[in-house]
Amino acid sequence: MRFQATREDVLATCLALAERGYLAGTGGNVALRADDKHFAVTPSATDYYSMAAADICIVRLSDGKQVEGESSASVESGLHAGVLLARPECGASVHTHQPIASAHTLLGRPLEVHDEVHCALLGRTIPCVGYAPSGTEKLATRVARTIKPDTHAYLMRNHGVVCVGIDADEAMRRVAALESECAAFFLTRTVNNSMKLDAAVHALVIDTLESVDRMPYQSRESANPSDPPRERGVKSTASEIIERLRDAKERFRAKGLFGDEGDSLSMRIPGREELVLVFPDSNDVQTKPFRTEGNDAAGFHAAIYRSREDAGAVLTGRTQWSSALATIDTTIPVLFDEQARHIAKTRRPVSAGHNRRILGALADGGNIAIHGEQRVCIGTTPDRVVLNAELFEKCAKAFVVAYASGHHIQKVPAWERFVAGRRLRKDQKRAAESYAAGQVPQGMNAY
Repeated sequence: MRFQATREDVLATCLALAERGYLAGTGGNVALRADDKHFAVTPSATDYYSMAAADICIVRLSDGKQVEGESSASVESGLHAGVLLARPECGASVHTHQPIASAHTLLGRPLEVHDEVHCALLGRTIPCVGYAPSGTEKLATRVARTIKPDTHAYLMRNHGVVCVGIDADEAMRRVAALESECAAFFLTRTVNNSMKLDAAVHALVIDTLESVDRMPYQSRESANPSDPPRERGVKSTASEIIERLRDAKERFRAKGLFGDEGDSLSMRIPGREELVLVFPDSNDVQTKPFRTEGNDAAGFHAAIYRSREDAGAVLTGRTQWSSALATIDTTIPVLFDEQARHIAKTRRPVSAGHNRRILGALADGGNIAIHGEQRVCIGTTPDRVVLNAELFEKCAKAFVVAYASGHHIQKVPAWERFVAGRRLRKDQKRAAESYAAGQVPQGMNAY
């Protein structure tokens, strides 16, 4: 296998970025120049915690053709090729979905850099590239045309960020500097925003923005990522589903997404009208039939599986951002491509205790609903519920931060929401067919 050291550098960079919260689910990707003709890039639709160096793909720089790697290269390989061709002195092109900078992409405007240290790292003005769907030639072309020799970071509307560097560490320093500069922008706007905002939400946003500079930069060597489980392929027996349930529980706990009283996580046992259910404060796993009734967690989860034949896993629980959405009491719009593709439209928050209404909010295929201060998250597979929960946390955080600033928020265009929604419905149909056949569906992570 060629370029082993470069592949390992890509993997280490991904883990460091994921640990900092700059990669959400399978969103974002990393490309490092391997030699003057090739670059190494992350595979498409692969969880960063399940990735190995052997999964990293090798792509030819001149034409974007993949020449090594069993998995398909990232859909953004063309974007990275254009960046590396336009900046031949750079060895790294890093695309992140970091939450605060992603919030700034929702404004559709450039960012003026005021801190002189950040200006030296990033450039004086960070442009915002106009919207184009993820993974398309149109997006790659728009980014390539925007590249300048004295600008080292680029915002992409309703998408994320690209930063370049001589090597991965320099690109990561620029990623961190951009997050800090965007936080400073929003901090000023939120403090000066005359819009009436709930005091708790206002305090949450201010503390979040101020804490960005309290997060020290981590090089790949100093990063100490948690060790969530690696994907082991499709499993369907009850004992294997229970193992995956416990793995997912630990990953959620490590990410701060599971642990409050009232949180619960369940998974479908394929081929049986049963679910397995776990709570934060106990290692015991309960097995319940789908016919279970009642207003407790078991009855609620069972009702979701009865109404959603595509559901492979369900997570309920409170996070600070789901609580903020409930307080604002507004519908979070479709802000990002991957949100349109995997979560779809989220309806207005439903008051706690109204189980029938929350089931109605999920009946049209949406994979997230706000129930009281909790978010209810559905995934077609055990892996997909993990990725959806992490993705929604990023979307909710970006939305609340942008909302608190008082600026107009741009949405993903209606035509892209339609296309992504159609693909999601096809996935859900395939998932329902797989479960009807007693199997865990495959291929549910692809964009």
